[in-house]
Amino acid sequence: DETALGTLHSNRSAAYFAIADYANAIQDADECIRLRPKWAKGYFRKAAALVQQQRLKEGVTAYERGLVFEPTNAAMKAARDDTILLQKVKYVPYPTSVMAPAKE
Repeated sequence: DETALGTLHSNRSAAYFAIADYANAIQDADECIRLRPKWAKGYFRKAAALVQQQRLKEGVTAYERGLVFEPTNAAMKAARDDTILLQKVKYVPYPTSVMAPAKE
């Protein structure tokens, strides 16, 4: 049935994630979401793999979609918040004074 197949794809997504095969982790997470669209775990799996691919905005979106179905999921909230912070840190340009050559 679709519930069992969704769980299977979620588990395989986690296995792909564990061996750093993020493209296949995302593909299986997407299939999990298709089969079990109201189950937050598929969105969590997808988001985590997207973040590993530096696709931070997409990762935040996937976390937020999962939180629609499990709004009290502390792990998902923390992962989303960490990803939002990572977006801010990653794209902060260096001040020009840091890049200026040192005076001798």
